[in-house]
Amino acid sequence: MATYVDEMRKLFTTNCRTRDIQAHTAKVHSVAWSCDGRRLASGSFDKTVCIYALDKERLDVEPDDDGAEVAAAATQPAHAAVPADAAPALNGEDGDWSPEATDIIIQDFTEHTGPRHNLGPHACPLDFFWLMFPIALLTILVEETNRYAQQCIMRIPNSSWYDTDINEMRAFLAIQIIFGIKQQPQLWMYWSEDRRFNDAWVSGIMTIQRFKNLSRYFHCRDTSATPPRGRENYDPLFKVRNVIQTTQRTFNECFQVCRDLSVDECMVAFKGRLSF
Repeated sequence: MATYVDEMRKLFTTNCRTRDIQAHTAKVHSVAWSCDGRRLASGSFDKTVCIYALDKERLDVEPDDDGAEVAAAATQPAHAAVPADAAPALNGEDGDWSPEATDIIIQDFTEHTGPRHNLGPHACPLDFFWLMFPIALLTILVEETNRYAQQCIMRIPNSSWYDTDINEMRAFLAIQIIFGIKQQPQLWMYWSEDRRFNDAWVSGIMTIQRFKNLSRYFHCRDTSATPPRGRENYDPLFKVRNVIQTTQRTFNECFQVCRDLSVDECMVAFKGRLSF
């Protein structure tokens, strides 16, 4: 492995070169490489698409025919030198531009979209939740929580702990959801003897001591098997990776998305810390 890394480092060091190009007058929103790696396309808010030919060191600037900002740039697999949104005709094998334009052929969307489950029209929200959060995942949460509790109790005894089960784990997750809907300044208020603060539903499910124990030992995976930082198989999301993979699979099984999707940009700057 070390030899391969050294060879790749040497290759990039020997062949690496940079060049600054003033191609756009506004923010560049998207870039795309051609399939043969010889051209780079960029789309900008200045309503232009720029094509830079690496082999010829030539820059071509094409205006957008619609007179709108170019939000995304892409290339056609069949013609590596041609941007998919411009799609001009090729004149010769060298990929030069032609004054004639050709129509864009887009295949019809034939996927069957929408729900892919057997729940009827009278299903409640909880039924949909358990579709995406299956019993198999709850079983893993119970097993790993009990495992981690025993590992901790070997170091620091806790006489108030006893193993949890699936029904209690469901109740624990339900309380967590309720906390996000009905918020209190302090945790103890949900179990307060003062009826102005007490939540009869939460306090009737489990004691505050039991809730604290579950919160203390709650685990999704066996952390004793976590790959250390710096190893090739290190995963910063190892502790919740199985939950992510399970929900991704169940989401896809329950609903087939449509052709056109809109993903909103984050409007609030993230101020936390991430190692990846």
